[in-house]
Amino acid sequence: MNRISLSGLVLVCSFPFALAAQTEGVNMNMSIDAEDGQMNMNISIDAEGDGMNMDIQMDGMNMQQDMGNPGWDEPTAPGHSAPPPPPTSPAPMDDMDFERYLNAIKSKDFEDSKLSTAKAPLRGQYLTADQVAQVMRAFDFEDTRLEFATFAHPRCVDPSNYYLTYGAFDFELTIEELEEAIGE
Repeated sequence: MNRISLSGLVLVCSFPFALAAQTEGVNMNMSIDAEDGQMNMNISIDAEGDGMNMDIQMDGMNMQQDMGNPGWDEPTAPGHSAPPPPPTSPAPMDDMDFERYLNAIKSKDFEDSKLSTAKAPLRGQYLTADQVAQVMRAFDFEDTRLEFATFAHPRCVDPSNYYLTYGAFDFELTIEELEEAIGE
């Protein structure tokens, strides 16, 4: 026998209860058979922990309460708004798509065709610094490598690793030109 107190009501009961964790949140159901009655309780918490619903049924009475996470509706100082959510980082082109992209560039015979093929998909796609370097190596001329590296820099998901592109250049002077062009 166990003793449970709920809002001043003391029940003497024996009970099995189940706690079910789900990927969508947490749901706890408990049924209590007491000497003087029966109580069923269901508590649901959503996966983000933003809200909770508690439903208690006791001898024909039903009580339901929806609750939010503390701090939800706290007012902000005048002239200030809540901080924006953190930005989501763009994802680089996956390996399979990148391989097709690189092969399409390499299949072109002329440098200007290679460059236009390299630039076209990057209007909506992103690359890693290592992928940019691989594309640069597909070009025959240093000036084209520099033009592509400058174009691709704002479309790079890891610009702190852009030094990896330096190995695709033949001359140190071109590296300096790239750094000047991208503002480093």
